[in-house]
Amino acid sequence: MLTLSYLINYFYFRYQQIDFFSNYLNDLIALPWTFAFITLLYRFIFKIKNYQISSAQIIFTFLSFSIIFEWILPYLFPSRYFGDWIDVFMYFLGVIFWWIFNRFFALIK
Repeated sequence: MLTLSYLINYFYFRYQQIDFFSNYLNDLIALPWTFAFITLLYRFIFKIKNYQISSAQIIFTFLSFSIIFEWILPYLFPSRYFGDWIDVFMYFLGVIFWWIFNRFFALIK
């Protein structure tokens, strides 16, 4: 689902003049996609059933994405990257989405 959202954004909304979709949707789904990939990796490759990403890992990943993509890369390569604090907010909303999504499905199990 997240990959499909990214592809739709990349191939369709990229050429539209809707700021949210062309600028922030990928940032919103970046961390949930990363967490889903890590969870699948641990569950299927490492055979760790019921693996859940810890709160510390979630916070570390959020801070890493925010610092690397919104501070370090724009500082080192200003012609290619732009640091935007709205992107950090979108990362944060993605973390909240992931947390709520996982808590909801943990309750149904």
